[in-house]
Amino acid sequence: MDVTVFAAFGAGLLSFLSPCVLPLVPGYISMLSGIGVEQLKEGEAATRSLLSSALAFVIGFSIVFITFGASASAVGSFLVRNRSLLAPIAGALIVLFGLHLVGWLVKITIRVGLVIGALLVIVGVVLNMRPGAESMLVTPVQLYAVSLIFLLGPGMTRWLNRDVHLRNVGGSKPGIVSGFLMGFAFAFGWTPCIGPIIGGVLAVAATRDTVGEGVLLLAVYSAGLAIPFLLTALGIAMMAIGSAQAATPAVAAAAAPATPTAVATAAAPATPAVAATPAAPATPTAAATPAGRRLR
Repeated sequence: MDVTVFAAFGAGLLSFLSPCVLPLVPGYISMLSGIGVEQLKEGEAATRSLLSSALAFVIGFSIVFITFGASASAVGSFLVRNRSLLAPIAGALIVLFGLHLVGWLVKITIRVGLVIGALLVIVGVVLNMRPGAESMLVTPVQLYAVSLIFLLGPGMTRWLNRDVHLRNVGGSKPGIVSGFLMGFAFAFGWTPCIGPIIGGVLAVAATRDTVGEGVLLLAVYSAGLAIPFLLTALGIAMMAIGSAQAATPAVAAAAAPATPTAVATAAAPATPAVAATPAAPATPTAAATPAGRRLR
C-alpha cells in the first residue's frame, strides 16, 4: 500500500489531537446527545441516540472532506494548465476579501461599482484588440480581474455582513439529521484551524492522476479524524451504562418498605407493670398506726 495512505491517516489523527479540536470534543458530544453526562446515566436509550448522532456527525464532515479531495484531483490539472490566466483572478479575489475585512467596500455604492467595473471591462476589450496585448505592462486579463472587485465587491460585502440565525434545524431535539448538519458545519468552520494539515493532504491529492486516488486519500484522512471521535463517544456511552447499572441497587434499597419488626415495635401496647404501679393500695402498717395512738 502507498505510504501516502498511512500519512493521510496519521494526518487525520493529528487533526483530532490539534489544540482547537481535542478540547472541544466533550462539548460536541454533549451537543450531539442534547443532554449532559449525568442525564446519560438514566438509561441505554439516550446512549443509543448519542452513538447514532456521533456516526451521523462523522459522515457529515467526511463527505465534505472527500468532496475536497475529488475537487482537488479534478481541478488540479486544470489549474496547472491555466495558471497564467487564473492567477490574476485569484489575486483580485484576495484583494476583494481584504477590502471587505477593512470595511472599504461598503463605502462604495453598488451603482458606482458597476460603473467602474464596466469601464475597466471596456478598456480591457479595447486593449485586447491591439496586437501584442499580452506583452503590455497591464494586460487585459488583469483589467478584467480588477473589474471583479468593483462588479462583485459592493454587493457581496453587504451580503456577507448579514446575520443568519438557524433555529431548530434538523428538528427540535438532537438526532441523526442535526448530527449530520453539525458535521457539515464542523468541516467548513474548522478548516482554517486544521488547514495546514488538510492542505498538505489536498496538495498530494491534486498531484494524483485520477479522481479516485484523491478521494481515497481524503477518505483515509477522514477515517483518521473520525475513529478517535467515535471511540470517545463509545467510551462515554459505556461509562454512562456502567454508572446506571451501579446506581440501580442503591435506588432499589432506598425505595424498600419498612421491616415488620419495626412496625410491630412501634405498635406494641404499654406493659401491665407500668399501668398497675399508680393503683397500688396502702400498706396495713401505715393504716393501723393512728388507731394504736387512740387506745393509749
